[in-house]
Amino acid sequence: MSEIVCPHCHVVSNNGVNVCVGCQAEVIYGSTGEERKNALILGAILASAISSFAMVKLFEYNFIAMLVFAGIGALIAAVLTDKANSGKVRFFRRYFNR
Repeated sequence: MSEIVCPHCHVVSNNGVNVCVGCQAEVIYGSTGEERKNALILGAILASAISSFAMVKLFEYNFIAMLVFAGIGALIAAVLTDKANSGKVRFFRRYFNR
């Protein structure tokens, strides 16, 4: 089994842990939930804007078609985000000021 090293406390842990055993930093493999959510929103907005522009210029405007394109754009953006972050191991630690 491979090992990972926390960049915050430099403790070595086994690959697959969810929390660093040294400093309790959260270990994320791949994309975070926030990154996926942002990709879904941005993909939906971009795809709906592009499809709306194309429909107005080339065809008759159709709201249902725009929603379908927004869904497709959201899925494509989420898949691309997951692909961009696949294989990455990142540590997130919260620091509290006193």
